[in-house]
Amino acid sequence: MEALIRHAEAPSCAYRVAMVLADRTDAAGLESARRLGVQAVAAPRREGEGRDAYEGRIQDVLAGHGIEVIALAGFMRILGPRLLAAYAGRIVNIHPSLLPSFKGLDAQAQAHAYGVRYSGCTVHLVDAGMDTGPILDQRVVPVEPRMTAPELAQAILEQEHALYGPTLDAFCRGEFRSEGRTTFSAAGIPDDGTLELFNRVHFGDGVEPATLPQGTIGISACLLGVPCRYDGDSKPNHGIQQLLEGRHLLPVCPEVASGMGIPRIPMEFSSGDGQACLDGM
Repeated sequence: MEALIRHAEAPSCAYRVAMVLADRTDAAGLESARRLGVQAVAAPRREGEGRDAYEGRIQDVLAGHGIEVIALAGFMRILGPRLLAAYAGRIVNIHPSLLPSFKGLDAQAQAHAYGVRYSGCTVHLVDAGMDTGPILDQRVVPVEPRMTAPELAQAILEQEHALYGPTLDAFCRGEFRSEGRTTFSAAGIPDDGTLELFNRVHFGDGVEPATLPQGTIGISACLLGVPCRYDGDSKPNHGIQQLLEGRHLLPVCPEVASGMGIPRIPMEFSSGDGQACLDGM
């Protein structure tokens, strides 16, 4: 929760944390939210109150704050039909495993006990099942030899903090599209042949200088020598630079153009960022 609030402090962030709601009055996140300047509300379930009535009360609170998207962060209740219908496709959760493996409680301990070599975390949409909604993004965490279950949980938590904010940001920016259970980011991908040309130039697929258009040509930033920490040092390709000599070039991120939507952290451009590249396209 705190990671989501802090990510929202970035001027370019597409979401604003309007409120934090907990189902327990003693939830530590309530005080943390208030300390960070976010309104916090406790809405515990009353004795004898049915789930539909309880969720109706929560829905009223959310509507009163103009909530458009729900991001679950430690909310341990399974949501019922009322909230799922009211916010269909607009509820996001993060789970400390590489779904669909190790659903439910104590996923980190489940993975450790099973002896997997890799675990991680998953940001997904919420549906009526337990951790069964379509996956938006994941982070992999290697399970080192003799790593204890608490150590694995801490390593996964660090990746949760790094993944959730940027993924929620991209979701609120409208970058994700779905085909069945498969989600992908179509942000900035043109349908006018530009992407095909980008791939032909990027992979050197028989491109002759005379066949290239006269306008701006997008090319992988790392192949142009733009410093980038996505995959280590940049890898300038002098052959491509010679092929495109004299042309107006737009450095872009191939991971963005291929549908990932946003570069995986950490990534830095010497000028601008991934979104600026997309806007330029």
